[in-house]
Amino acid sequence: MGGIEAIRKTLGKVAYPNVEFSVEEAGMTDDSSSFYILKFLGVALSPTINSQYEQALRCRVISTDISENALVELCVESLIELERHRVFNEFSYCGVTEFQSGRDIKAIFEALSKGTANEVRQQGARKQFGEVRKILGDIQFRDWEYHVVTEGATSYLQVQFEAPCSDTGAMQRQYCAKWRLSPFMQENEIVNKALQATVAAMEHEIRELFRYEGQPVFGPHLKIGARTQGLYLK
Repeated sequence: MGGIEAIRKTLGKVAYPNVEFSVEEAGMTDDSSSFYILKFLGVALSPTINSQYEQALRCRVISTDISENALVELCVESLIELERHRVFNEFSYCGVTEFQSGRDIKAIFEALSKGTANEVRQQGARKQFGEVRKILGDIQFRDWEYHVVTEGATSYLQVQFEAPCSDTGAMQRQYCAKWRLSPFMQENEIVNKALQATVAAMEHEIRELFRYEGQPVFGPHLKIGARTQGLYLK
């Protein structure tokens, strides 16, 4: 790319709410090539059990010859990885953070073995969607909500929450993608589906808000070929 000043110039064109990207010289490799540390600041540490890991997610080693495209992609990928880590640490069911990183693997296996007999009894049992709603009601993640949306004979899980519009900045209801539900899904499948929907919704939000040269270059609403044509789907 042309050295640390060229990297700083590229980072100066990157924008994400309340986040500042920076770079600093870090040292030399065995073959005498320089390398840098890319950092992003401004994101408050979440109250997780593994804040050291979260701190590490804020730093990336990059080489002097990293391309403009690769650097910009690394910025958005780093944000996505940090937020995915936060989802797994904050997402809870019945008050328990089932998916928290750093959990003792032995405790996880013990919990799984205790639930085996109950899960076998549940197999093949058709669930009423009132039961599904109750399960979803026991999920907690920030102020997000988990709804059952019915269209004809098919029901879906949909995440909803309040957030600023990526275009106007005005607070409005966000209706995320719909995830098909089967009436034969077990409790653990429903909770896992909700987690999957949460991770996908978070990545969607990051890609909407991330800007390079003022444009949502990784936006989820871009038309095909928009990166080369500069078109944005309204």
